[in-house]
Amino acid sequence: MSGFSLRLIFCLACWVVLLTGCSQWFNKASDNITLSTAPSSQISEREDVSANHYLSSADVKVADKATSGSLRLPSVVAQTARQQTYAYQVITSSNTSSGCKPDQCSKVSVKLVAFDGKPKINAFLDQSLAAIGEVDSESKPPHRSIIAFKNYFLSTAKAGQTVTLESSVIRNSKELVVIQLDSVIFSGNRDALSTTQYLNWLPLADQLVTLEGMLLPDKSKDFQQLVLRQYEQWLKDHDDELGNVSEFKKIWPFVSTDNVALLDSGLRVSYDPVILAPRQFGRLSWIIPYGQLTDILRPELLPQSANKG
Repeated sequence: MSGFSLRLIFCLACWVVLLTGCSQWFNKASDNITLSTAPSSQISEREDVSANHYLSSADVKVADKATSGSLRLPSVVAQTARQQTYAYQVITSSNTSSGCKPDQCSKVSVKLVAFDGKPKINAFLDQSLAAIGEVDSESKPPHRSIIAFKNYFLSTAKAGQTVTLESSVIRNSKELVVIQLDSVIFSGNRDALSTTQYLNWLPLADQLVTLEGMLLPDKSKDFQQLVLRQYEQWLKDHDDELGNVSEFKKIWPFVSTDNVALLDSGLRVSYDPVILAPRQFGRLSWIIPYGQLTDILRPELLPQSANKG
């Protein structure tokens, strides 16, 4: 397996550890991060999002298979212009290593979403964005904040290595907010490593909902069959580029994913590059209409029109 693939797997593993383990996340008492202010390559500026608000099981909850039956999720209906949305800022920063030639400096660029008056989800976003920026398997466990990640990266990165981390709000309503997290890691002459992950946040319940929490009982296989159908259609649409499709499927077999986003038009399912196809095809993403999910997703997560259908 190539080094590129190993780094991709490690990056995804960091994300899984972060999200599935948030109920046992770091104790607040041990969350003090000390920043050295002497070296100019390290970060000492004050971030608008506090680095001391780390999540525990009492903070942002995760609705998964084990808990979804006992949690009462707010009804998520199609957005209208009158619905309340949540105000937020996008905090932009860029930091470069010191004492290097201009074309050999390491750099970290960040765009971090911060919701007004929502410190818990802001802290989780801070942690999550830092986690998907992990560069290699030799680094420590996922960093607890963007500041900690910056300090580590700028002190250990190879010449010319850059990381771009961005969060963006792709759905914003009273009942549901969907945040997209993106990272692009470039290591000198090597190909860029990119990953995209989604957070589906139910503000009224103050919890995150994972795919397991979205699905009705025993519907995981049915859902993955819908995704497989999208993949098979993609193969048909690109058969001229793929050559022998049977051989292609042996090299790039279908795998399931839990990386989904509840959008207005349907459920987006996304695969990072080099998961289902070679790098030149980029990120593969499909939207499954809610009309196909009426017996698969929990009804309170469906638009009213889909429930009526």
